[in-house]
Amino acid sequence: MAPRRRSISSVSIVQVIAMVVLVLIALIGLAFMLAPRKPAPPPTSRISYEAPPEEKEAHTPEPFVEIAAPAPAAPPVAATPEAVPAAVVEEPKLALKITGSVLNAANQAPIPNAKITVVRKRTAEDRVALASMDRRERRRMRGQLLDKEEASSDEQGAFAIDVTQAGVYEVTVNAPGYIAFTAETDLLNEALLEYRLEARLSSGASISGRVTEVGTGKGAGGVTVRVESVGGPSGVTDTEGNYIVEGLPVGEFGVAVDLRDSPYMAGQTLPFQKVAIKSADQKLKNINFEVEAAGVVWGYVLSPDQTPITEANVILSSDQSMLAQALSTIAKKSAPITDMTGEDGYYELTGVPFNQEWRIHALSGVYAPQLSEPFLLTAAQRNVRIDVYMFAGTNVYGQVVTDSGQAVPGAEVICIPAYSRFFSSMTAPQAFRNANSDADGVFAIEELPAGEYQLFAQKQGYKITPVGMPIYPDGYSDMKGVKLVLNSVEEGSYAVYGKAVDDRGLGIDGVNIRLTGVSMGGLQGSERSTTTAGGGQFRLDGVATGQYTIIAEKDGYSPTTVRRVRLNDETRVLMRQTAVVRGRVLVKGRSEPLEMYEVAAYPLSESTGSVNVMGMMGDNTRSEQFYAPDGSYELSINAGTYRLEATAAGYTPARTEIKVEAGEVLTGIDLTLDEEGGVIAGAVFAADSGSVAGATVTLLEASSPAEALMMLASNAVPDDRIQQVGGDGAFSFDSLPAGEFVIVAQHPGYPTAQSELIVLGEADRQDNVRVRFGAGGAVEGYVYSEGQAVPGAVILVVGNGVTQNATTDESGYYYLDGLSSGVYQAMVTDISSGDLSSIYDARGVQLTVEEGVATRYDFGTQDGARIEGQCVPGPVNMLGGRAVLVRPGMSQAPLGETVDVTQLLGQSVGINPAGGFIMEDIMPGEWQLDIYYFEMGVGNPLEVRYVHSEFIQVEQGEVLPLVLNVSY
Repeated sequence: MAPRRRSISSVSIVQVIAMVVLVLIALIGLAFMLAPRKPAPPPTSRISYEAPPEEKEAHTPEPFVEIAAPAPAAPPVAATPEAVPAAVVEEPKLALKITGSVLNAANQAPIPNAKITVVRKRTAEDRVALASMDRRERRRMRGQLLDKEEASSDEQGAFAIDVTQAGVYEVTVNAPGYIAFTAETDLLNEALLEYRLEARLSSGASISGRVTEVGTGKGAGGVTVRVESVGGPSGVTDTEGNYIVEGLPVGEFGVAVDLRDSPYMAGQTLPFQKVAIKSADQKLKNINFEVEAAGVVWGYVLSPDQTPITEANVILSSDQSMLAQALSTIAKKSAPITDMTGEDGYYELTGVPFNQEWRIHALSGVYAPQLSEPFLLTAAQRNVRIDVYMFAGTNVYGQVVTDSGQAVPGAEVICIPAYSRFFSSMTAPQAFRNANSDADGVFAIEELPAGEYQLFAQKQGYKITPVGMPIYPDGYSDMKGVKLVLNSVEEGSYAVYGKAVDDRGLGIDGVNIRLTGVSMGGLQGSERSTTTAGGGQFRLDGVATGQYTIIAEKDGYSPTTVRRVRLNDETRVLMRQTAVVRGRVLVKGRSEPLEMYEVAAYPLSESTGSVNVMGMMGDNTRSEQFYAPDGSYELSINAGTYRLEATAAGYTPARTEIKVEAGEVLTGIDLTLDEEGGVIAGAVFAADSGSVAGATVTLLEASSPAEALMMLASNAVPDDRIQQVGGDGAFSFDSLPAGEFVIVAQHPGYPTAQSELIVLGEADRQDNVRVRFGAGGAVEGYVYSEGQAVPGAVILVVGNGVTQNATTDESGYYYLDGLSSGVYQAMVTDISSGDLSSIYDARGVQLTVEEGVATRYDFGTQDGARIEGQCVPGPVNMLGGRAVLVRPGMSQAPLGETVDVTQLLGQSVGINPAGGFIMEDIMPGEWQLDIYYFEMGVGNPLEVRYVHSEFIQVEQGEVLPLVLNVSY
């Protein structure tokens, strides 16, 4: 029988297949072994609970630079030769000298290391010279005329200071433990080249006491106690918390514990007291304070090979979103805890609160940012060492090109996190980077950590897009070949042209014409400019379809805004000359001139006839300092109605109302200051009888408490209108003009409180103003979208001078407390999807907060009706606008005027740049629908203009389409 070769063949095939498979496996394995691989993620940080090394010196924290989303690049200004200020005839420099000795007044012993400061006093001749100069010359010469010099006394108490300008000098001598000494020299000049004085310093009064920890009574060592007196006298507590501050004069002073760079923080009772020293040798004792214990975070920032990383910015961070942390910083008015690493990579953060979860965010220009693992400090475990390891990240290489593929040199390339990351919990490091494209349009963004980012390219002459190109670096591999496309603003087929004319219709050359707006293709922003010539003519070609505004400016004329620019049709821009007001600033009962005074013009509201916040912050406000020996002033202002006000240190302001027309010269407007004025005094107190020591009391001139709170939020407050109260809560403000005022009191342990409106007459007194700190209330509820709970939605509550925020949890629930009683606007935004357009859909509702009550409101319940609106034309800016629903007759401003967006109360929603909006959950009934557009080119970014209003009838459950013809 013939052999069965088939079987043999079958076995060999199986063997061959097996061998091939083995070889492939071996090759694949070899490929994995030899190929470069991403290593296992190294540890980002090492955490151990231990005290900082004793020999380390505390580093001074560097100022924290707030990270913000980039603003659109400003158009570059063509280089022009800088104007050379007119030559000023300066007095020749002289070899003058001030000498003397510093002695103890009690025993005539020399005082070494005293600080001597001499400052030249301004003369009548100086004031004449300054009055004749323009602003630039005045700014330059003011510092030269000051001639401030400093020196220290030697071991024998002697000092010598050289000065170079003739004049009278004020000499101030400060030494620890002594009252500050002040004297004036005789006139130094060619006839008197040297002046000698003896400064006899008195040890003065003293205060002493102890600083202890709340609860334990343990001494708080190493903290500074400061007295609000001349020279800033202070003392440092010993290991038992004892301190003494000497060299204090007679008077009333605030005493506070400075907790910066210390392992302590302020508690419910602020470490602040007011003391009265009644005699030169008084010894005040038992001025004691309590502080809350806090923790210390320390460690090193290191590279992967353990090399110290110098000048790394180390920031104490939480898991809250970047937006929430930024808003919290603004609300608390305190900078984050931060430090900069030294040459050995060492950092130290002090004053870290207990029982909260924290992270360390490390930033360095040569490494990708790093975020540590979370940690917690407690009263039992106050110190933690966290070594942060920083690594190289992803480098992004690309090119900026036009839509036709041509390279764009000199473009600014910006890389920021995806918009959703601003609203999401911060559980990973975030980077902000920028670069410029080279001659070939090539750019490099270096050292990005893993995450979601977006790239923007910006350059004058190209459109600005609100959404960047998304990229997803892995923190390890580089990204190459990225293309960023810029579209020219001149890609359209339309033209904007016209003429700038004066009141007589004559053309004006040299007017700067700025065209800003939004093209309809992709809602891209653009800005272009030109200058009128040939009898006021201007023309811009290549304009795309869209909505545009013209802003026209020229010195000597009021700025003009044309809000609806027609394409391919002539636009006439009417320029009106500025007005001039002249007069003198006088002092009642005094003939000699003031050394310095200020005159300001504040525009009055057309609706109320008074100065409001928008007027104080607007571009029409004018203010200037004057030094004229005859008290004269001159202000150039735009046409309108103003409150003219003169101020000078130590005097009650003088004011009057004026109305000027374009080009008018108004003369003889004299303003007389008075040493006497009105007084507002009273006290703050807490409803729970808690301590109010350290509370800040601010006096604001406002027509209502709501306006006062808005002024406070905008920081539009002079320094002399702010006081810190002692344990009795007493405050007093004097030298006040007649007007309407509101007192606002703030304390970290209570919601903000305010007084009723205070009407003060001429030289009137209001001595019994009471401001009550209450317990406050809360708002809570859920956020829904299409019937589903929305986790991670951001809730903003704005009103009564505060802005608070919260993020919904996994069930869509939010809760915000610590709100004073009053009316608020609560808004919700969900951009967890990363879609920027959802910002325009931010929904708002008016809520009333009552003390001791949690007000409930659920967003997105789908109850009621829905409005699908379209404004024609839409807002001509990338911020869009707001649609506000109120009861009929509840307008918050006259049509055409501007208000701050935080003043808008009622159900509201954002309007996108194209004019579209959707408003949901509307209850049936008759409503007033108000439309507000954000203003462009103004000082206040929250300013909106009231552009449209109409009544609507809403039925239950209906979808109401509306086309709103905005005509203002």
